[in-house]
Amino acid sequence: MENKCTQIEFGVHARTLKNENKVILGNVLNGLWIKCSDYIYEFLLNSIVEKRTVDEIIDECLDTESKKYMTDLIETLIKIEVLTISSNLRKENIIKHITLELTTRCNLRCIHCCADCGEEIRKDMDFNKIQEIIEWSQKNNIESISLTGGEIFLRTDIWEILEYIRKNFHGDVEILTNGTLIKNEKIAYLLTLVDCISISLDGYDEESVTKIRGKGVFNKVLEKINLLRKNKFENVSLSMVVTEETSNSIKAFKDLCSMLGVRPVTRVFTPEGRGKDNYIILNPSYKNSLERDFDESTIDKLQNEVNFRCICNMESKVFICADGNIYSCFLEIKSGNILGDIDDLLSSKLERAMVLPIVDSINPCSTCNVRYFCASSCPGHNSAIFNDEKLRKELCSSSIEYYKRIVWN
Repeated sequence: MENKCTQIEFGVHARTLKNENKVILGNVLNGLWIKCSDYIYEFLLNSIVEKRTVDEIIDECLDTESKKYMTDLIETLIKIEVLTISSNLRKENIIKHITLELTTRCNLRCIHCCADCGEEIRKDMDFNKIQEIIEWSQKNNIESISLTGGEIFLRTDIWEILEYIRKNFHGDVEILTNGTLIKNEKIAYLLTLVDCISISLDGYDEESVTKIRGKGVFNKVLEKINLLRKNKFENVSLSMVVTEETSNSIKAFKDLCSMLGVRPVTRVFTPEGRGKDNYIILNPSYKNSLERDFDESTIDKLQNEVNFRCICNMESKVFICADGNIYSCFLEIKSGNILGDIDDLLSSKLERAMVLPIVDSINPCSTCNVRYFCASSCPGHNSAIFNDEKLRKELCSSSIEYYKRIVWN
């Protein structure tokens, strides 16, 4: 092992869970975790508190087998970033990615929409503000800009916006769209202005898409994708929100994406906007899994699949609303976790996003020994669920026993 003469400490994203004589050590950002005996954890914790070097920790072990185990354990914990070398400097939170909400208007009425966007909400970001943000982004080495809505192609000046961004910004440009309003004759030109196109579909055939997004959307989207591929544009993704309607169709969705030659993206369902009104019919359930008896091999497989990740790297991203307010992401809007506004961004006065697992601050979740597993990696989604007592209890009743059986066996 390298760095044996250095001290180690727990990383900023390290968390632990305890059950009887076992302890889980995991990283809530990358989702990786391991399980060990409580006395091993206590020994390691005390060694870190006493500022022992890695060499000194290993030398405390009494025999060759114990020394090898401790060496392997420390190496693994460093690899999954539960432990870190004390001398390593923590990186500053630097904005790398910006998402601009160009409009809150939309031509569809998707039943799961967390924004509740529609024609009646007529709010567009001012074009002059967009120009200022683009100029600031270029000066500050922003890596990528994403344009979203609502539906961005409802803006009559969308082509002027895209042209301005391509001319004045040298990073990657992504657009997020439902794909229904892109004119066929404009596709070839569009591909000279953007680097990535993300299209939302939320299904795998006409019937499944119609239930969520409305009649005729499926065929319109497929037509656009085929034209994109015909023009040799490779960087296209197709997304589906996992709901009760679609949770058993993920394979069919991925098969469709494979056939179309696009990248599949599945997103967690968030009960906000119209999505909250339709939560009962949309929310996937764990109840079918709870009724099964798992053998040891199945439990081992499921343990490898469950994820410790319950935050995202939002420190490097900002979402700028059409009204000029700035959040770490779109789903933080309803929580009121505002970081500032466009003027704050331009004058470098924007507050930093502090990302902490919400389950550590919500009772009774804060004492639950599977809490990091039942939360998702999206803080906005977690906020919508865990700050709503009814939704939180529903999630808990449908998942806690599942995770306890899988994680602690």
